[in-house]
Parts: sequence; structure tokens; C-alpha cells
Amino acid sequence: MDSIGNEKQGPQAARADTPRADTPGVLSLLQGIIEDIQTLASQQVRLAKHELQFEGARAASMIVAAIFAVILAALCMMLLFIASVAALHEVAGLPIWMSCCIMAFVVLVVTISLFVYLKQQAQRLRLLPFRSFQTVKEDIRWIKEWITSPRM
Repeated sequence: MDSIGNEKQGPQAARADTPRADTPGVLSLLQGIIEDIQTLASQQVRLAKHELQFEGARAASMIVAAIFAVILAALCMMLLFIASVAALHEVAGLPIWMSCCIMAFVVLVVTISLFVYLKQQAQRLRLLPFRSFQTVKEDIRWIKEWITSPRM
């Protein structure tokens, strides 16, 4: 209203009807959503990277331990094999060839049991970032629900 009591017409009246600058518009909401999605994606990539590094370090230490175990087992088994062949020959009176066959069978059984153990360990090893994939699926589901939900 002006000084005489008439309502204002024109550009000043239009400015009074427009929304204030501090209320969020659709564009700023979309921009916020895009920023949140970008942040979420970068966090998921970092999580997947960390998970792969953790599993990689675990696999590397497992491989090193397996190599040392195989080398030490081979040395011990050779010495035990020689000693056992000699003991079977002396104590049981078996021929050398039969003593060697018996000890080879024992070594075979031990080797098979070690391979079974390593197979079980390898099955537990995860090469893909499983937890990251699950989190991404949950995030995508949440975004879909948020976008399709009736707001307002």
C-alpha cells in the first residue's frame, strides 16, 4: 500500500510474491542430491579399495606362510623319510624298497591333508569387496525409494 492506502501495482508487488532467497528451490535440492551421490560414490570407492587392500594383504601373508610351510615340510619329510626307511629296514626287517614305499605312502597322506587345508583357506578368501557391493546395493535401493516416494 502507498501513502494514500492504495495497493501497489507493478514490479514492487511482483517482488513481494516471489519466494525468498533463503528457501531452497528445486535446483538447489537437485544440486544437493547430486553432491550427496558424488560423496557417496567416492566413499564407496574408498571402502572397496580399503577392503581389497585388506584382503590382498591377507592373501599375501597366507601365500608366504604356505611357501615356508611347504619348504620346511619338504625338508623335514625328507629327513624323516630317510630315518624311517632306515628304521623300517632295521627294526621290521623289510627290504629297502618296501620301506621306501611305506614311507612314500605316509608322505602322500600328509601332503593330501595339507592341500585339503589350503583349499579350505582359499575358499574363505574373498577377492571381491563383498561388503562394499552390499552397501552400494543398499544405497541404490535407498535412492530409488527416496526418488519415487511421494513428498509434499
